[in-house]
Amino acid sequence: MLRIWLAAALLYSTSADSAESVGVYENCARVGDLARQLMSDRQRGIEQSKVMTNAPAVPALRELLRSMVEVAYAFPAYQTADMRDHAVTDFGNSLELACYEKKRKLGYE
Repeated sequence: MLRIWLAAALLYSTSADSAESVGVYENCARVGDLARQLMSDRQRGIEQSKVMTNAPAVPALRELLRSMVEVAYAFPAYQTADMRDHAVTDFGNSLELACYEKKRKLGYE
């Protein structure tokens, strides 16, 4: 399931419109920031349906957010603050790194 989400996120982050509107690294940083926020919501026990009420109106972005939310909510909500913080950091960093790697392979540097 994570691979499906990664494919969607990377497809969006490497689109022509996306590459033109913000810098390559800024775009990947946004992917990471969004992933960290979603995992933070997950770890704080915010309901998945409430997170989805903030979905953007643009269909492609709404679908991307839906996919990200599904992946984040597939992870458990941890009991300790340390484990919750670790989950947030790891989730965001993993997706941001994957974005950078994909952009490098596609020659967006």
